[in-house]
Amino acid sequence: MPDVGDELIYRLRDYSASERVRVLEIDARKKTPRDFVEFIDGDKAGAQENVPGGRLRGPWSDVAVYDELMANWERIDQTDLTDSEQSAVGQVFDLLIPEEVAEYEWSPVRYATRIREREALQALIGITVDDLLV
Repeated sequence: MPDVGDELIYRLRDYSASERVRVLEIDARKKTPRDFVEFIDGDKAGAQENVPGGRLRGPWSDVAVYDELMANWERIDQTDLTDSEQSAVGQVFDLLIPEEVAEYEWSPVRYATRIREREALQALIGITVDDLLV
């Protein structure tokens, strides 16, 4: 949970541009907390909004890493696979990666993988998980 004064990454949508905001007030009375923020840069500088906490994606100091991660997800999301191709990916994954190392997940996010043993996966694929995610 953010603190008042924190500068955070704000995204209206997953693939929108990151914007820098400062938390002015936290409203935790509701079931889903909301934050009152002020935009710091760009055309919206000085504008204040009450936003859902889910739009705040982390500390502004991590924006470069976060933007790179989201660009990678967007690139993956732009690849359309047929149902047959999706099934083939799952089958190959299941054949090559033991379940105790990582699991191919189908929902709620498409094309997700839960990695259980980073070092074991690295031995199987020949690169580190960090390099894989770049």
